[in-house]
Amino acid sequence: MKVLIDIVLNLARQNMAFRGHREHWKNAMRGNFLDLVTLLCLYSPQLAAYVSKLNSLQKRTTCSFLTWFGQNQLLEGLSEYLQEKIVEEVKQSPFFSLEMDTTFDMFKHERLTMIVRYANQQAGKVKERLLAVRNTPSTTGENLFLEFEKICEGFGLDFVGYLVALSAHGAANMRGDYLGVQARIRELCPQALYIWCYAHRLNLIIVDAVESCQDAKNLFGTLEHLYVFLGTKERNDLFEKFQEKRYPKQPKRRLKRVSTTRWTSHSDSLDVVLDRYDALLDILEHIKEKGDRSASVEASGLLDRLISKNFILTAMCFKRIIDIITPLSKTLQKADMDLVGVAADIERVTKVVSDLRTDEEFQTQLAKMEEHIEAHGIEDIATPIAEHRKRRTKKMPGEGCSDERIDAPVQAFKVNTFYRVNDIVLTQIRERFGNEPSHLLGSLFVYSSPDERSSRKSRVPTH
Repeated sequence: MKVLIDIVLNLARQNMAFRGHREHWKNAMRGNFLDLVTLLCLYSPQLAAYVSKLNSLQKRTTCSFLTWFGQNQLLEGLSEYLQEKIVEEVKQSPFFSLEMDTTFDMFKHERLTMIVRYANQQAGKVKERLLAVRNTPSTTGENLFLEFEKICEGFGLDFVGYLVALSAHGAANMRGDYLGVQARIRELCPQALYIWCYAHRLNLIIVDAVESCQDAKNLFGTLEHLYVFLGTKERNDLFEKFQEKRYPKQPKRRLKRVSTTRWTSHSDSLDVVLDRYDALLDILEHIKEKGDRSASVEASGLLDRLISKNFILTAMCFKRIIDIITPLSKTLQKADMDLVGVAADIERVTKVVSDLRTDEEFQTQLAKMEEHIEAHGIEDIATPIAEHRKRRTKKMPGEGCSDERIDAPVQAFKVNTFYRVNDIVLTQIRERFGNEPSHLLGSLFVYSSPDERSSRKSRVPTH
């Protein structure tokens, strides 16, 4: 049994599948669990004798822990044991906090996950442990709160007296001031501080910036279109061949999908396109000339977008903002995050982003655009900056004058795209991070170790 338990723990730790398609002893491949049992039989006489006895039986009349049912029993037993040990440590701690989130599993069932954070009395360290995963068909604030109460009651956790904080995302079912989970919890235990996940806030800031203007939508819409268009096996192989010609000594890169789940996907997708720009132009030109009529038209449209100054200049502006915010995003996702250091980093990011809203910075981005065009030899074919057509609005009675129309395309881009994106990012940072209890973060700083305090260094660019 000890050997079987060690096998279960090893497979679970590696997040590997237990069973295979065929699990009979006559099969060459029996799945990870039975293959490890066979391997360890070479070094464990007791296990070898047990397996030999099972194989000698013509009819299975005894209980065996090697079947799928037995494997599930071992998993359930170990899971219950671990939960008991976690709950025991939580009850020994003077207080605890919770992290709650919902997610889909592979069967598209909504699951509520609850992670408990507490101070281990024996080790003297703060620990985070996954305590429960529950199926939640309805994700309203009321149902999530009822499920939360059931979990705490089932484990015997007194959240009313000992819960000091709740961390969750910023959706209405969690964050709502009246019907949200945090509001219902704070009615019973007012001392419980609700913390909206910092990384989720930062994700929403970038999502808002991506949707803030037409040029931004066109940029990331083109990146997503490129990923889909060149995502077939044949075109992906062709893209790698063009990379070998253009960048013979560099590793091949693949286009990334633009997703709203993690804003870093925007950064990854943009980096690949700018880094493999020549190879992208080559493959699109190749498909335009030799592809069928549908692919030729689609490649021609993508090629026109890639060589437009609107696309390149917008990419340069977002690249600058992403380079500023990426270090902060990585810091927010660290397990040993320094709260005071994060507060200082947010202030520095706010200062750097506010300094971007100048004519000098816009001229710098224009210069980078021209350098990009010259470096890739597209001076003769790059389309100039074009102003998007504005819909005329009817002047209502009592209005003295209408908005002044900007005729210069470059000036229109500066006002409608460059300034707008920077203003959205700056405003959202101030709104989503500006109302934090900084005195509380300062108080918590005294609980960090001396090494953490002395080694804290900001990775946020200052220029």
